[in-house]
Amino acid sequence: MVPNVELEFANGTLDVVETGKTAGAALPVEVLRAVRHRLTLIRAAPDLATLANWRSFGLTQEQSSGEVHSVQINDNWRLAVRFECEHAPNRATVVGVNSNQ
Repeated sequence: MVPNVELEFANGTLDVVETGKTAGAALPVEVLRAVRHRLTLIRAAPDLATLANWRSFGLTQEQSSGEVHSVQINDNWRLAVRFECEHAPNRATVVGVNSNQ
């Protein structure tokens, strides 16, 4: 399967969520699993509108920055992603995994 979205990480510490070196992630295991699942869904999506229409995905646009979107991981965690839809294929950059607390 060819991904519809190329995924990048804003810094080297964020790519830990996919490498399997979870000891350096400083995130709970269930959050890492959920982030990996969300990243798989982001890669498979044909466009940003598809993710926005999927209510259970929990995609919202952050008020502070118009270009960064937030994806709900669970009640306490969110994934911050910047989408660049002008390119083909679309690109998404993971900006951070943030706690709601």
